[in-house]
Amino acid sequence: MPTVTVKDGGNTLSGYNFTAGGSGQSWTVQSDSGTNDAVSISKSGPVNISSSSRTPGQSFTITPQSSTGNYTVSLSQSVTSGGGKGGGSSTTVYTAQIQGNVASAPTPSYSLGTVSNMNEGANQTISVTTSNVSNGTTLYFSIDGSGDFTSHSGSFTISGNSGSFTISSIGDQTTEGNETKTLRLRTGSTSGTQVDSATFTLIDTSTASGGGGSGGAGTGGSTTGTATYGLAVNGPNGSTVVFGTNLRTQNAVFSTTLSAASGTTYGPFSVANANNTSKIQITADYQVPPNSSNTVQGSQIILTKSSTGFTFRHTAGGTKTFVLTAIQIG
Repeated sequence: MPTVTVKDGGNTLSGYNFTAGGSGQSWTVQSDSGTNDAVSISKSGPVNISSSSRTPGQSFTITPQSSTGNYTVSLSQSVTSGGGKGGGSSTTVYTAQIQGNVASAPTPSYSLGTVSNMNEGANQTISVTTSNVSNGTTLYFSIDGSGDFTSHSGSFTISGNSGSFTISSIGDQTTEGNETKTLRLRTGSTSGTQVDSATFTLIDTSTASGGGGSGGAGTGGSTTGTATYGLAVNGPNGSTVVFGTNLRTQNAVFSTTLSAASGTTYGPFSVANANNTSKIQITADYQVPPNSSNTVQGSQIILTKSSTGFTFRHTAGGTKTFVLTAIQIG
């Protein structure tokens, strides 16, 4: 606490400035008179004083008003000496002044640092720079929308006109496309006055898992397959196939019902590796009519195979119905 001393001849203390509506300053009163006579206190300008009279050793407070301008606080102590029998007396006035200015509070400013585009499931720390913001001030942020981040709002504290916070996006395993998000910096609350904002793209990297578009092997959750037939199931790392074309025991790659006349060649039917019995098995199933004892001998079925397909012909007489099936084996 500063001291103001009243002196014979005056004592002026200058440059004690305030912010309008801000905190006040207490002073201890002292006197060069060596007496304990009361010191009167008065003021002019946009300040208030807590007392109009103090004795040496006591204190008072100057508090700025909400208006602005110069102020003066004046202190005065009148000390009378002499005055004994037959003698005269004299009065000495000890004075002091405290002077300064009450100014408007400086305007604060707020600025978000770089806000980058981010993948789903990623984190990003955002820096904030301020000016004329007191240490310990709480600021707030909000992100438009819902369900895309672990939290769409929060708070942090300013120290030395800087601070930071982290946003964490969610890997939602949903195909929804990239999204434009707006991050808003606020005062007062998460829905308070917006003082800065930035837009960024949330990249849809966490998409829905899917198998092959034509029944083939899915790749890392892609919806487009890489094999011609079947289904591939990927492990947790998104790359290891735990069930796929090279792991299954069998898989039908071709099937058709054919009404075939005896002696007529049908086809070719397109089946890769049809002539490789370690990869493809081809069957011809004769559909025997109800209540019929007709049979077809194996020697009456002719399958001609190549690397790209096969043809079918039978010599069992008449027109008969067959189901032709090609099975891929593991």
